[in-house]
Amino acid sequence: MKTKIILILVVIYNYTYSQSPVVSLNSIHLSHNQNNDYHKDLDDVLIGYEGTWKGNFDTNKTLTIVLQKFVQHLVVYPSGSSYYEDLLSGKFEIRDVNGNVIVPFTSLSDLENTKLQSSYCSSTELNLTYIDLARCDLSGTIILQKSQNNNQLNYFYSPNGYIGDGGCPYTSSNILQLPNYPIQLIKQ
Repeated sequence: MKTKIILILVVIYNYTYSQSPVVSLNSIHLSHNQNNDYHKDLDDVLIGYEGTWKGNFDTNKTLTIVLQKFVQHLVVYPSGSSYYEDLLSGKFEIRDVNGNVIVPFTSLSDLENTKLQSSYCSSTELNLTYIDLARCDLSGTIILQKSQNNNQLNYFYSPNGYIGDGGCPYTSSNILQLPNYPIQLIKQ
């Protein structure tokens, strides 16, 4: 009987003290990742950015961004260490004034191939990393800032460029980039 009680206490102790720490999504702790930490959206800031957002640019094009929350996504470093994180994944589409698709949506079900992924989020700003592997690794950062109206976001894009090699069908003059000037996006 005494052995069973000790065994139960050991199991409870190991379960209680071996669980990975849960930290706030944007805490200072993130710069000191522990293996298997869980960076949880404790303040529910990601919810305010979820959904479909649309805005017009170049007087004849429409940008649509769809953002979806993924909970407890596993992130693994090349070194083998890992952590879990709540994040937003996104897709976008660009249409011309006639409704013709210029840049089509991609799937959001596969996080490995998503083009937009949150890298920072606060109650007033969301940063998304953009990487388009199908278009010569075109990349950049999208910043979405909340306005006074919760149904509006201010969009800014900063391109990093693309990796072109001999097999890349695009050049800097024929690849359509995301708009790189401010746009007001409205929640749909």
